[in-house]
Amino acid sequence: MANYHLDNKNPDTAKTLYYNDGYIHIANPTEQDIASLAKKTAISTQTINKALANKERARIDLRGNFIFAVINSPIKIGDNAFSISPICIFLTKKNMTIISYDKVNALKFIETIDCENMSGINILLALMYGIASEFNIITKLIISKFERLEIELLTSTKNEDVISIMDLQRSLVFFSMSLHSNDLAVMRIIKIKDSAYDKISYFAEIDEELLDDVYTENKQSIEVVVTYSKIITDMMNTVASMVANNQNKFLKFLATITILLTIPMIFASFWGMNVKVPFEGEVIGFIIVLSVSLLTTLLAIIYLWIKKILV
Repeated sequence: MANYHLDNKNPDTAKTLYYNDGYIHIANPTEQDIASLAKKTAISTQTINKALANKERARIDLRGNFIFAVINSPIKIGDNAFSISPICIFLTKKNMTIISYDKVNALKFIETIDCENMSGINILLALMYGIASEFNIITKLIISKFERLEIELLTSTKNEDVISIMDLQRSLVFFSMSLHSNDLAVMRIIKIKDSAYDKISYFAEIDEELLDDVYTENKQSIEVVVTYSKIITDMMNTVASMVANNQNKFLKFLATITILLTIPMIFASFWGMNVKVPFEGEVIGFIIVLSVSLLTTLLAIIYLWIKKILV
């Protein structure tokens, strides 16, 4: 059995799996890697490069003597930020080639299964199941992070917390798009299997139970992601309303204080004019003016309190 592994990042620690003649994993392929891959798989370099040119969209394509698949997998890019990385698979009758561009935890899933006794299409399905499970795991992690940030936002609205929630929300949007795209790839496999069962020998070996597990796991991941994406969106709208409400309260408080401080100033300005005014020259005059201004201010406070303006 051939045992090929091309990994530009960490060739010593990576594990290699295989079925029939070989399992090939290439991380961040160079032109030399592509040329080497072409020799191992009997797929032309031009065909490989053309297939990899459009790797952003998850899909399953039948290309003559091989199947080309692109499956989106979640990756972590920050403390509260996650993104999507494509995994490209070339499947022939003799070997499977997986090309990755980032550290993808889902690839570890197929290391736990008996690939030597599985057909290539079932290894592909196992990988898709592992990716769907990884989406579930990371979504639960996002949910726990969100619940912690939600508690912090109830006590104080910090910009850092809001930015963290926005990162989580953006991650779930990426997840939703990718899971729907992966779901189309699963449906494509089901459609090909049902319509060309005898024509495409790859699909005659499909494990029906495994295919059903992939379909179910992917659907559940979509449902969870969509639900929590909506919850976070509603939470962000609530936070925006809270910020606006607090701002309005603060502005109303400032306006009220300004009005109350203005009342004594009005009395002071009247009795400070260089003209004859009541109580001028009397010792008790200052006390009378001060008392009247304070009484007027007190009445204004009572009025604002009754009208629920000063709350």
